[in-house]
Amino acid sequence: MTTEFTQNHRIMQGAGSKLNIKDLSEHGLKIIGPSDPSYDNVASALFPETQSAALQALRPYSVILKNTSDRIIIACRLKWEFTEASGRVKTEPRGFITFGPFMGLGAANTDPNTNSNIIKSNSTWLFTPSIMDVRYMKTDGSVGGNNAARMHAEYLQTLAAKLVQYTSITVSLDGVFFDDGTFVGPDETNFFAYVEALQKARHDVFREVESGIKQGKIATELLNHISRLAEAPEVRLSSASTSSDFYNFQRKIVAKEVLKVRKKAGNEQAIKFSVEQISKPWLDLRKR
Repeated sequence: MTTEFTQNHRIMQGAGSKLNIKDLSEHGLKIIGPSDPSYDNVASALFPETQSAALQALRPYSVILKNTSDRIIIACRLKWEFTEASGRVKTEPRGFITFGPFMGLGAANTDPNTNSNIIKSNSTWLFTPSIMDVRYMKTDGSVGGNNAARMHAEYLQTLAAKLVQYTSITVSLDGVFFDDGTFVGPDETNFFAYVEALQKARHDVFREVESGIKQGKIATELLNHISRLAEAPEVRLSSASTSSDFYNFQRKIVAKEVLKVRKKAGNEQAIKFSVEQISKPWLDLRKR
């Protein structure tokens, strides 16, 4: 079934730009904008006070995603569309993918200390147009030293000055994966194909190792093949990238992961690591 945006868009005035919001409320996915009375309380609960400078700088352009469905969100993509005075529209996606649940590891027990993002049922998460994660910005110098604080403060100042020049900004919820593998959203950025290709690439690399073991191949032979995958040409992803591009991009990354285990713990542990990754059934991805 094709999912459509709710027609009840909310429009807000923020620092000279109108912020338009398009969510998927029919699927229990609501976007809370900065003009909502609950916004500040929710944002403060999500982030410690040390990030307040970063949050305030981006407040007019940031949104909170509230998951009122009965499923856990394990990946999502929001789309920011910036309209210039000339009418030109610039599009930038923001979001996250947590691979563990896609690999059969489950989402309910995901450790929040591993920087793995999930949004549980009746929970919220804040998204900003920043390419840097505001959770780790040190704008007050209290953590990480003055150099990091100065760099982050300069970045925020530059970004805020840029954002205020747009005539309007639209934030759309383009796609969400739940922990049962279902996907909802208009998918205008090909997020489903992107995640599907990444999942397949990871699975294929690990499956090649497992199949090689069953065929009686020795660890050195298998890992030499993995090395060749890691040495494949670099793939630069863009809005024009295909599923094959996504696949090749992730395959190279996975190969490097296996080789890191090899370098640290040896051939046998690298093989064991690979086989363990597919010891449980992976999620079956499907659009709803």
